[in-house]
Amino acid sequence: MATPIFSAMKFLVILILAAEPIILPFNNALTCFEQGQAYIETIAQYYDQTDTLNQGWYTEKGKLVYGFYCDIE
Repeated sequence: MATPIFSAMKFLVILILAAEPIILPFNNALTCFEQGQAYIETIAQYYDQTDTLNQGWYTEKGKLVYGFYCDIE
């Protein structure tokens, strides 16, 4: 069996509550965690727990970013 010239395309998937996932090309220079954390830090701000807000990363529109994962096409 021939070895493929190109490996399968990887993607970073950002999950935002009540929104469509954001799917980005994977950068092989960084780990999945490094890419996911860096992207979340650019699109959201972290808030500590208060009486009116649960702790977590929130976008400018108030959407909770609840995670990320990496996937192969």
